[in-house]
Amino acid sequence: MSEATLDRGASELAPGEVPGASQPPSRLAGELRPHPAPFQYVIIAIILMLVTGMEVVTSYLEGDLPDGAVVGLLLGAPPRSLLMWMAVGASMWSAILTLAVALGLIGLESLG
Repeated sequence: MSEATLDRGASELAPGEVPGASQPPSRLAGELRPHPAPFQYVIIAIILMLVTGMEVVTSYLEGDLPDGAVVGLLLGAPPRSLLMWMAVGASMWSAILTLAVALGLIGLESLG
């Protein structure tokens, strides 16, 4: 609390200002950097609209290439790593769905 704040009279204070009160912190507890400006939110919204537009357009394309691969290639992903990660994703989902079916069958057997 500064002496200048204490020395000012009540008429010099802004409406709603409490004598001796400190300014609010620029960041909340746990924040590592300042909150983004509204302009950054607009840029993020535009980027998300473009990516969503690409996904919608690829749903109307006909061909042998999966839609996810088309979006990945449009976003500039290297084809080799794209193919590898698509294979990892397909393997993961195959394992998850196989496990779900197996557990479902076990559950049905326990009911009967």
